[in-house]
Amino acid sequence: MCKLITTFFAAIFLLSSLSFAQWIEKTNGLPTWGVALAIDACDANTAIISVRTDSGSRQVLFKSTDAGDSWTELVWPTNDYWEEAEDICMIDNDHMWFGTDNGRIYSTTDGGATWQLQFYDQSKTTFINYIEMFDLNNGVAMGDAINFGSLNSIHFISTNVGWTVGREHSNNSSSTSNTILKTTDGGSNWISQITPNDRQLNSVYFFDENIGWAAGPSGLIFKTVDGGNTWVTQTTPMYGYFNRSDYYKEIHFINESTGWAVGDLQGTIIKTTNGGDEWLDITKDLNFYFTTVNFIDQNSGCVAGYDKSYINGVILKTDDGGSEWREVFSEPDYIFNSIQFTDSNDGWAAGYNREENLGIIIKSEDGGESWTSKTFNEYYQFNSIYSIKYNIGFGIPIHRVWAVGDNGIILVSSDGGETWTVQESGVPNSLKSIHFSNFFNGWICGDNGLILKTSDSGATWNKVYGETYKPALFLQTTDGGTNWIETNTNSLLNYYSGDMWRRIDFTDMNTGFFWYGGNRKGFYRTTDGGISWTHFNFSDYVTVLKFYNENLGIAYNLDERTISRTTDGGNTWTNTATIANDWGQDIEFIPGNSDLVWFVGANTYFSQDGGTTWSLELNVRGRDIVFVDEIHGWLLCDNRNVYYTSNNGGIVTDIDINKNEIIPSELLLFQNYPNPFNPRTIISYQLAEASNITLKVYDLLGNEVATLVDEEKSPGTYEVEFNAENFSSGIYFYTLQAGKFRETKKFVLLK
Repeated sequence: MCKLITTFFAAIFLLSSLSFAQWIEKTNGLPTWGVALAIDACDANTAIISVRTDSGSRQVLFKSTDAGDSWTELVWPTNDYWEEAEDICMIDNDHMWFGTDNGRIYSTTDGGATWQLQFYDQSKTTFINYIEMFDLNNGVAMGDAINFGSLNSIHFISTNVGWTVGREHSNNSSSTSNTILKTTDGGSNWISQITPNDRQLNSVYFFDENIGWAAGPSGLIFKTVDGGNTWVTQTTPMYGYFNRSDYYKEIHFINESTGWAVGDLQGTIIKTTNGGDEWLDITKDLNFYFTTVNFIDQNSGCVAGYDKSYINGVILKTDDGGSEWREVFSEPDYIFNSIQFTDSNDGWAAGYNREENLGIIIKSEDGGESWTSKTFNEYYQFNSIYSIKYNIGFGIPIHRVWAVGDNGIILVSSDGGETWTVQESGVPNSLKSIHFSNFFNGWICGDNGLILKTSDSGATWNKVYGETYKPALFLQTTDGGTNWIETNTNSLLNYYSGDMWRRIDFTDMNTGFFWYGGNRKGFYRTTDGGISWTHFNFSDYVTVLKFYNENLGIAYNLDERTISRTTDGGNTWTNTATIANDWGQDIEFIPGNSDLVWFVGANTYFSQDGGTTWSLELNVRGRDIVFVDEIHGWLLCDNRNVYYTSNNGGIVTDIDINKNEIIPSELLLFQNYPNPFNPRTIISYQLAEASNITLKVYDLLGNEVATLVDEEKSPGTYEVEFNAENFSSGIYFYTLQAGKFRETKKFVLLK
């Protein structure tokens, strides 16, 4: 957001405003809206807001030139009313810019009467989520990286013949479709195969060159008996829950008849003894989510996952084909993504420690009865592990194991896991699956449809299919946006607004910060206008950040539910206050005064000491806040209101109300934030009276997939966090039911 700094107001007026703070509702001429997006202002009278109408059918811009007493709708620059103005910048009454969720930058020089398209290149980005103009000429903008989908599993039955499965995905679309690719020349060429359903696929397994299976969401398992030319849908215990995220994570067969599949939403283990003509649920009362399965023979095998309280990573073992299971390994905060047995004794499992964000590999030497853990002091997330034994002659065996994961990491060990060596992948992509047909020939698949191949046991890996990541887009202009110049951001990879919205901030043309999610959690900082970026480890999940200058910054730490503060440009952070039941939407330093800070979320808080201590000032859910000087500010809210202050803010209205005892006047369900999201989002609602309520999540066809609330609630404003870590990308709906009141809103999970 642009902030025009003026500092001519007297200090005594500021002190007075702190003592008699007041916010006034300013909604005359505004429609009700379903989603509040952004607000910016250039002086005490002039502001612009971006909202999505209550019906969700139009994105609109409104402008006020009389301190919010009236609002005028501005012309929308295109016929695409689904396109959203995600971030707005206002320098003066005439000059404004905004970036859209379709990758466009627009500007106006006549106060919004007409708009000019300044930037649009979907080969570089499809989502402009940050724009900041420091004056009429100089500014920066950032956009998402481009991702074309993911290949999740790869399997070869010989040096030449193999398959890989996954999904195709557009960065600015909630839609996905499955992908099955086959090669008959070792990976040099791949052909696409068609299945009866377009849902994404997670796992593929072939018994021979003809018979194979592929598994994915909605309880789907496909089988082929002609090498993939045709696929038939098999009926499973979860089949029919279409568009739900009840998906099978892995499928494994030990012959053409006997196989198992596991799912990680309902915690399902299924088994077939007739090639999949019939699948039986053998889960029983196991209270776990499962992500991976591997069997030594028809009787002995293991499944791995985590308990449904998300506390411990677990491995279960069976000795009778799955009729009975027993826990053989449990460790707090472990998440397993892959398990594999080399023979009847040696087994491996890999994943990550979600609390410390460190890679984990564990080993068994007794058929899975016991496991020895090895944690890496690196920010790895391992997605797949594969081991193979090879006799080089003279009775000398070599036991080699590979683990692959995020950020293009490939590790190999030739001494039973005692030491590990990095093999260069040459790519930054997340690597999802690895498979070898023999000791020398192996393949890896991953994000952006990437396939790597080695013919020398991993000494070298070459890309044979797909793309490497395109980095996040960083743009600069020195001529008011007539030209936006791209700056190299190769270190900023796989960066999406679903994770990063409002976690970007530039203090000038050279100095900028943003928080990066995923496996490389932390802050990135540039001091040379984006030419180079420095990474600072920060393992917690941040939802919003703001910097006053190159040193002083504030962020909301969602994992700890605390506000964190840095005074050294992000090198170190200190938790200053606990604000529970919040998500964090925006932070605003008062122009010209680093001591005065506003924090906006489920409630609005104020600090008079640079973010060290905080006081609750407002009981409304804010979306975006901007101050143009030390006393004049604007607050855009999700409760269909805009608030204005001319004395540095405070309570909800100009009526003398105890801010801690505000009772909502009506029942409302708010739009979730963020949206799109990955994987967590906040849903808010308010009750005017005590009610028995339910808050449920549904898929696109109306199937209930989650119950978030089902109890009596007192009057007040509430927030619920929805964690969709185990759901697939797509459109979902959430519905609030309270007596005769029922309201539904749409949200999008974008992984």
